[in-house]
Amino acid sequence: MNRLVQTVTSEEDMDQLLSVLENPIRRRILERLSQETHYPLQLSKELGVSQQAIMKHLKVMEDKGIVESFEEPSTSGGPTRKCYRITRRATVRIDMTPSSFRAKMSELSPEDEPSPDYSKLVDDYNYIPAEEKQQRLRALSRMVNEIDREMGEMELRRRRLMSFRDRLIADANHIIAEINDDYMKRQVLYVLVGGRATTIDEISDKLDIRLKVLQEMMKDMEDYMYLVETK
Repeated sequence: MNRLVQTVTSEEDMDQLLSVLENPIRRRILERLSQETHYPLQLSKELGVSQQAIMKHLKVMEDKGIVESFEEPSTSGGPTRKCYRITRRATVRIDMTPSSFRAKMSELSPEDEPSPDYSKLVDDYNYIPAEEKQQRLRALSRMVNEIDREMGEMELRRRRLMSFRDRLIADANHIIAEINDDYMKRQVLYVLVGGRATTIDEISDKLDIRLKVLQEMMKDMEDYMYLVETK
């Protein structure tokens, strides 16, 4: 069984995806495409948006590698028509509180399967009869509901942990502001305590500080560095 592997992408990749998803029409298009392939005229009628506008949105998303087009035979016997489907698999999470901000995007592989802890899900799926379409649909719907319930419980626990984490970060940030009057040095400590970077190269990239300058700065911070537990 394959283990779930999420590839963390660069900030540039995330910026590009968010720039596409910020448009509500594109999000509505992607919602439709997640259900089945569509052609532009069909999307235009269903969403109440001009076909020209739909084509522009689809081109933006195709250029970004989020959707792809292909020729599909017409069901009425006419010429082939250009249809679209989603090609990108990704998860984006943004945490924003008064004391911290974190944004992360991960790519999901189509070969990903649940970890061994969820082997029963795979077994249940493999035992669903393929011949009885109605029975299979009912079983698939039940499994989706089970997964959604479990993900909801996980999300509730995550929100509670995030709320408590925010309290800890706020307390730590207050201490950092009190013990150091140098702005850039405080920024280094904020990054370390918040877990947004763990190596000197990551800190240099995150704060846009030249590595040599950062190294000298951290030498001056030796009295503070032992206070911070890094990952």
